[in-house]
Amino acid sequence: MRYPWLEPVTGDTASPGWRLAGADLPRALRLLDEEDLAEGTVPSAVRVAEALRRAGRCEQALARLEIAGVRATSAADRALLDFCVGMVRWSLAAPGRGAELAFRRSLESAAGHEPAMIAARLGILRSRRVNAPKGGWGEACALLAAAADVEDPHLLADARRETAAWALLRGEHDRALTLAAEARRTHESAGDRYLAGLADVLTARALSAKGRKDAAVGSLRTCVRVAETIGAVDLYLVVVVFLGQFLQRGVAPDSPDWAEAEAMLRHALTISSDMWTEAEVLLPLAHLWTSAGMVTEAERALERYGLLYRALGGNVIAAANLEKARARLQLVKAGRLPYGGFDAAADRTGVFRLATVRRTLRRAERLYRRGALRTGADGVRWHRDLLDALSARGSGTGGDGTDAGSEPLDAARAALLNGEKLRSRGRLAASAREFRNALDGAVRAGSTPLAVAAAARRAEVLYASGDLPGAASATRDAIHHAESIRGAVDNGPARAHMARFLRGHYERAALLAARTGDADLALEVVERLRTERLAGLLGQRERIVLPDDVGVLLGELDGLNEEVARRENAGGTIGLRAALDLAGLDAGELARRIEDVRTRLTEVTGEAFVEIYDDPPAGIGELCADIDHDVLAVVPVSDADGDHVLSVWRSADGRTAVRVVPMDDELRTLRAKLTDTAESNRVPLTSGDLGGASGTLPTELVAHLRAAPEPRSLTVIPGGWLWGLPFCALPLGTGLLVDHADVTLLPSLRAGAILRRRGPGTRLDAAAFYADATMTGTADLRALAGFPGGCTELRDQSAARAAVTRGADTYRLTVLAAHGDRQPGLAQSVVSSTGNAIVSAAHFLAAGTRPPRQLSFATCHGLYPENDNPHEPLGLALCALTAGTESMISAHFEVDFGPSLAGDILSAVYLAMAEGERPSSALARAQRGVPDRARQPLSRWAVLAVLGTP
Repeated sequence: MRYPWLEPVTGDTASPGWRLAGADLPRALRLLDEEDLAEGTVPSAVRVAEALRRAGRCEQALARLEIAGVRATSAADRALLDFCVGMVRWSLAAPGRGAELAFRRSLESAAGHEPAMIAARLGILRSRRVNAPKGGWGEACALLAAAADVEDPHLLADARRETAAWALLRGEHDRALTLAAEARRTHESAGDRYLAGLADVLTARALSAKGRKDAAVGSLRTCVRVAETIGAVDLYLVVVVFLGQFLQRGVAPDSPDWAEAEAMLRHALTISSDMWTEAEVLLPLAHLWTSAGMVTEAERALERYGLLYRALGGNVIAAANLEKARARLQLVKAGRLPYGGFDAAADRTGVFRLATVRRTLRRAERLYRRGALRTGADGVRWHRDLLDALSARGSGTGGDGTDAGSEPLDAARAALLNGEKLRSRGRLAASAREFRNALDGAVRAGSTPLAVAAAARRAEVLYASGDLPGAASATRDAIHHAESIRGAVDNGPARAHMARFLRGHYERAALLAARTGDADLALEVVERLRTERLAGLLGQRERIVLPDDVGVLLGELDGLNEEVARRENAGGTIGLRAALDLAGLDAGELARRIEDVRTRLTEVTGEAFVEIYDDPPAGIGELCADIDHDVLAVVPVSDADGDHVLSVWRSADGRTAVRVVPMDDELRTLRAKLTDTAESNRVPLTSGDLGGASGTLPTELVAHLRAAPEPRSLTVIPGGWLWGLPFCALPLGTGLLVDHADVTLLPSLRAGAILRRRGPGTRLDAAAFYADATMTGTADLRALAGFPGGCTELRDQSAARAAVTRGADTYRLTVLAAHGDRQPGLAQSVVSSTGNAIVSAAHFLAAGTRPPRQLSFATCHGLYPENDNPHEPLGLALCALTAGTESMISAHFEVDFGPSLAGDILSAVYLAMAEGERPSSALARAQRGVPDRARQPLSRWAVLAVLGTP
């Protein structure tokens, strides 16, 4: 910028240090320091301060100017000094109107010197630009004309840059390009690479606004190198702010642009030394994190952004940008893709959240218009129009096509909006073409979120028009692009949020796939509905380290339980000495302490695995490649039409079938009973109460099973409340499912693939058991004596815990005959009759855990605890699989051992397992032998099931 009464940088009369201020700031500062020491004048101090400002050392620059103030004895000196103070305070964006006031003082001191007055007035206008006041454009044009009249090319170049910045605010991008190019020629001819870089930033902003993102990004990348070369930290930070903005536009974490922008902006945060720069860096970072589902990080960044600008005195542009960013974040928190996706359930909460987003966008639009920022206002208006169209409220007059010649991202956005408007008018074929255009443009522009939206909306339209193959193909496109987003998010909380974020859309996608008859696609989408937590636990088992707070809670719980056992004189613990802090507790307080620890353990379940996740699942062909038996996935799904049960069958030879059944009163009643906290609703259930659930099975599967000469091996992958369903008791017309299949449960196909890759464990033939005082001497425990390697009775609860968590080298099967609870997550336990935990789910994830190949916890709720995630009920059974167990016998809900049926079944199972029979076939054969099954409550026989490998 042109300083009054100071020769231009690199000018013929400039000092050696000043000539380097536009090309090599470190060398320039060394020389300028020496020159100032020798001269001791206001101009020499200002030259040093300006170089410091360019180098990003504004606080030092202000200190230098304050010291030089005593030298300002003339009006010219005061004008020069105040002008430099204004420039430094403008770079700092100091609170209040510090920069503007300094420029006004400079203007007063410069009275009668036209070039100096124009420079000061440009400074005042520059300070006011952040609030985009009315009349600013006219004043900029007037100053441009005045600068041309004084015939100072450097002052004219400054005026051109300032006018270009105002032209950008008005949306006059071609005018801005022309002005910036003219300014750059002047700065380049003078050899001032710093000012030429500022002109290049304006050019890049205009190019980006015109949709030429690649050209804008290329220009700024060159600017970054220039700033680094000359040591201009101030220029570097300005460039990084805009480069980050351009790179994050429309991209997702799967894009190299996303990774480049985040790394660059994170670095900029570490070197920024003023509030303005920090705020400007935080805004594009917040957008990046929002697109990645990193909600917590984005919220913190926007909160900090708002605080910083309030501290700086606030301005209309920052306020508008903040409201727009908040609206985007609200969309993500509402479970919506940035541009929409598959039609999700029309719940009242979702409608309310979208109304909140609209209000936020309206505030942003008003702020942009108040500042005469037409481009910003138009951008927000586009988002509002799209939101209306996605909500089926838009009644726009969508045309038949969009301009294919415009920039890919803008053309794709326009096509998406036009497609929505055409769809609302019932012009499905034209709408599908526009969504295809949007998809193609999004792919070319590298905007994965937009590609997801375009493909999903195209699938909906094609399905509505009866093009089922086309709908299935478009659904595959949407899933492909959505998974690339999830796979690129390398952050635990964001990964979990992304999974939740996508799941609502995937439920609708699964229904679409089913209704198109594409069973393979439906099975793939159902698999992707699963959370990644269990797959991550299974895949990273050897590297899992429980957080310290979980270990502390486990130790505290063990101590409390041992104290209960000591007081009960339980075998093997009578000799223990009471812990000093527990000896004085009465029984009631001890029980309360145990409950408190278990509650806290429940709370940390979700937090314990925030960094545990696996790669997105492979294709169905790969997941099923080595499966030699039938697979049935059954999940509850919802969309705008209501709740459904979707089931997909895949045979061992690759045949598939899919079925969707709307939830009726019979299914709703069954769901209520299986999920109710009152056991009285479940214990009396019989197979006759499961007829509605039988109706959810694909008819092809039923025919396949009934035609088989022998029972087939069937792996069932349930979801949600269906984890509580005893599948073996489903009526099939001729008998029950167990008459035709040996059923094994799995949480997901991925989990099965990981379990199969582990290979068989150590071949041992010994068994062990621990029996609670209420369950000793039962027939099933006596049957364990048939194991060739013998059977060990564990009389100590500590020994029982060790046998089930670290017994891999000693026992093939370990049995706990005790009681179960419905505690969620890591807190779920096998408990004694007095309520102290013998082993909890968390124990299986502790360091050094190596459980036996086979476990039997014939306890209530072992397979279906209350859970923080219904798609994957993390508890005892799943944690045991994670730790290395191949199969586990447990129960869907309460087990009734009263009439001895359950005990007889387990006796037969243990005898068969001793002979080497697989647990699933042994259990199925025993259940087939139950007399009068139709009349027997499920809690006495059918509630038992096997989880793991068949």
